[in-house]
Amino acid sequence: MTKDQEEKELEIMKLRIDQQYQEKVEGFRKETQLKYEREKRLFEDEKQKRLYEIQDSIDDLKLASSDKQKMKNEIEDLIMEQNKLQSKIDQLKGDQDEEQAKNRQLEREINELNIQLRSNKLTSGYGGAIEDQRVQELRDDIAKK
Repeated sequence: MTKDQEEKELEIMKLRIDQQYQEKVEGFRKETQLKYEREKRLFEDEKQKRLYEIQDSIDDLKLASSDKQKMKNEIEDLIMEQNKLQSKIDQLKGDQDEEQAKNRQLEREINELNIQLRSNKLTSGYGGAIEDQRVQELRDDIAKK
């Protein structure tokens, strides 16, 4: 083999080595690009998933907030209704107290009239029709109430 042939063979070997190196570099680039694209896709999927989760959480918070407002309004309505009912109860209790006071007054008057009637019967010997009528009217008033 001559020197020219050896140089040609060396040149060919160098070219083959360069070509193998280029193929390896190109393969590495392709592999790296695929890994990058795969990682990017996974990242985007995870990012999208988290965005959905965050949006769901925000929606849940909004819902909870609106539920809280509804409950607050219902509680306020119930408190107002309770206050109205308590006011009615107080008014009815006052009316009842007035009625009881009137009844006690009527009972006292009846007792006084009975005492007067007995004393008149004892002293005069006859029953007064007017007093009996008044006693009966008072008894009727009490029975009505």
